[in-house]
Amino acid sequence: LRKTMQVIKWVLALPMGTVQWTLHLPKRVAKPLVVWAMRKTLSNPRLKSCALNMLGKHPQLKLHLRQFAIRSGLLTGWSPRAARIYADLKRACEGSKS
Repeated sequence: LRKTMQVIKWVLALPMGTVQWTLHLPKRVAKPLVVWAMRKTLSNPRLKSCALNMLGKHPQLKLHLRQFAIRSGLLTGWSPRAARIYADLKRACEGSKS
């Protein structure tokens, strides 16, 4: 019991940043792996269609993964038409500055 109390006191004495760093470690390790897996899946058309078929049965998971991909820079979040319009506007603005 005494050893347990010593360990608890030691953990409570740690700076909060150290505790948070330790708690967030799994997330920091997993995120690059998930981004890598998503990049590989999106670059392979057959794998991509299979994944989309499976995710079609789970719309909440599909939405969550889509938002994750947008935040990670894997997707733009725009339709192809909107992306084309944005690219045209950006080119026009850069052309007028020159």
